[in-house]
Amino acid sequence: MSTEIGRILDEPRRLSIHSVFDSAVNLRAGRRLITCTTRAISVPNGLEMARSDLAGLQRLRFTTPREILEWSPDGRVLASRTSAMAIASTPETLVFETALPAATGNDLHGPATELLAHLARTRARTGLGGDWSALANDVALTSAAESLAAGRADEAVTHWLGRGPGLTPSGDDVLAGMITGLRFVGAIDPSRIGPLRESVDAAAGRLTTDLSAEYLHYACRGMAGGMVRDMLVALDRSDATGVLDALDLLGRHGDTSGMDCALGIVLALRHECDRERRPRVP
Repeated sequence: MSTEIGRILDEPRRLSIHSVFDSAVNLRAGRRLITCTTRAISVPNGLEMARSDLAGLQRLRFTTPREILEWSPDGRVLASRTSAMAIASTPETLVFETALPAATGNDLHGPATELLAHLARTRARTGLGGDWSALANDVALTSAAESLAAGRADEAVTHWLGRGPGLTPSGDDVLAGMITGLRFVGAIDPSRIGPLRESVDAAAGRLTTDLSAEYLHYACRGMAGGMVRDMLVALDRSDATGVLDALDLLGRHGDTSGMDCALGIVLALRHECDRERRPRVP
């Protein structure tokens, strides 16, 4: 389970089933979603469980779609109110740290440029196309990165919410990558992070899916999945092998979601590197 799940469920909670997929079930816990899966957890809102327990949740969604589940923090058990099903999370459960580390201050221009060149050579497919040179210089995308770096969720940002294919539309995944990259390098003034998160939460709630809104929420809070964390840390260390390994895993996430997020990260790092290289006006 992620460290964030412990905070979401740190007191008795009533939960409901939000959505069901072949390999995951999303639970609604107040304003937050919890993603239950049998895979090793590496997302901020993730809870790993046994395959039989996940199957029980999937069946429950179809037999009793409005069933209420209750979490007992003392017994660390998620139980159905009207059935014998119980899903336990033991004290030995592996806990995944969701908070992004801070970049060390190394110059990321070279690693970011090399990553962009690799993506351009391989023409990795995003939901916005595969021409990475064009995407990296698309004014509509670079303007969004500039607005986010300034702590604004203005029209340049909201233009991308809900745009593109997927359960998490490509535009949202790009924005999540941008925000995560900017937060990693400390490019957003700390005094603006709170208002930015509130603005993004409000806009995402109106313009895109619940799942996308959840990922954007955590990106604004400086939290990211393991593959994204690993890639950013490898970039910071100029570890080319580590970057490609993380990118390979990220590329398997969703249809194009992983590469959409990678595009956002590249745009964010390029924006910050270019800003730092501009002549300072006295």
